Order: sequence, then C-alpha cells, then structure tokens
Amino acid sequence: MTMFVPPSGATQTGIAYGAIVGNQAGGGGSLDDATQKLAQGMAQDNPGMKISGEMKPIDVNGTQGRSLELSGNSPLAQNGQPLPERDWLVTFASPQGGLVYVVFVSPERDFNQLHPTYQKMLNSLQLQ
Repeated sequence: MTMFVPPSGATQTGIAYGAIVGNQAGGGGSLDDATQKLAQGMAQDNPGMKISGEMKPIDVNGTQGRSLELSGNSPLAQNGQPLPERDWLVTFASPQGGLVYVVFVSPERDFNQLHPTYQKMLNSLQLQ
C-alpha cells in the first residue's frame, strides 16, 4: 500500500486528505464481487464507515474498473465532533490477478473541490 498525503493531511488517528493505492490478492471472483468485498472490509476496519452509493462502472485510460463511494468519520474534528468523511474507491482487475485499488479521502465539505484533482490523479494511473 502506498499513501499520497499532503503535509498536514494526516493525524495520529488517520488520513484526512489524500489517496491510498494498493493491491489485494484475488479470490477468483468477479471485479464487482472483489470490489464489494474490499469495501465491506474497509467499513469493518473503520468504525462508522459505510458504503454510501451504488457501484458504477468507470473507464480510466481504456481500462474498465469500478467506482464506489463510502462515508464515515474524518479524523478531523470541529466543535469536538468528527467531520463527515467521503471516500471514493476505484478498483481494477490486476493484470497479475487480484485487485488494484485507489481510495481518495477527504472531509465531505471539501470533496467536490478536490474531485477534479483526484480525477487527474486517477487518469495518471498506469496499470501494467
């Protein structure tokens, strides 16, 4: 797993802004099944996180993938309460088998402003 986090984009309790790129060994299922399983695992590992949207197909540089949004609690707080967080999960079948994934992380209030940057980062991804 590799994380791209700007200065002050992380706290002691987690990532508030940035992107996480990783891979997961394949279980031989479909891309939809593997994406759903990864999202469910993320929700299990992060208290308060849940899948908040429908899985959608996405095309990145001619490679078919899946896109899914999750919501949860940001490590950033305001007035003692965690800010709502929005995570954008994008997955692809790995050429070596398994799953390649990118998770873009942001507080909900900043997501729409950051989405064009996240889209540029995603478009720069080269799967080999």
